[in-house]
Amino acid sequence: DAVAEPIAPNLTHPRQDIASKSRTHAHGAPTEDTEALPSVHPRLKHDTKDDSTSEPATTHSGCIQQQHQLLPQRDSTRLADGIMSLLGPIVQEMDFNIVSVRKSQTELEKEIERLMAELQLFMASSAAPPEVEPAVQKLVKARRQIMTANSTLKAVQERVDRMHQQIERRR
Repeated sequence: DAVAEPIAPNLTHPRQDIASKSRTHAHGAPTEDTEALPSVHPRLKHDTKDDSTSEPATTHSGCIQQQHQLLPQRDSTRLADGIMSLLGPIVQEMDFNIVSVRKSQTELEKEIERLMAELQLFMASSAAPPEVEPAVQKLVKARRQIMTANSTLKAVQERVDRMHQQIERRR
């Protein structure tokens, strides 16, 4: 079993210069991942986080096994952070839009109820009511559609709220 040594002692990992620079996501937000890649080939090293405190693995297969245990957790955290930084603003914008739509739907529902009450008063007070039954039916149908839309929006809002809670728990 060979002892793990740097591939070339004076050379750095080919991606080290890229990884050590501050990077940004596609939408311009800086990433938190500014950790430089190690100068030792990653398959020959058992921990890529801290070169000064870790001891190199004594076998290539032991190193790979240890690396497979460490990388998924780190990579999944980075992936989750990346997804959150990309989707977070979109979810917040959707949340804001849902709230404003629900507010306007509520206002519209109140206005329809007011018009229905006014129409019923008008129909009750007139001796020979004009032909308003189709208009009343349209208002009733519109009210039902608004109530359906409100319940759908409420369900979407609850889902978004649950997503926010799950995101906060993971942080």
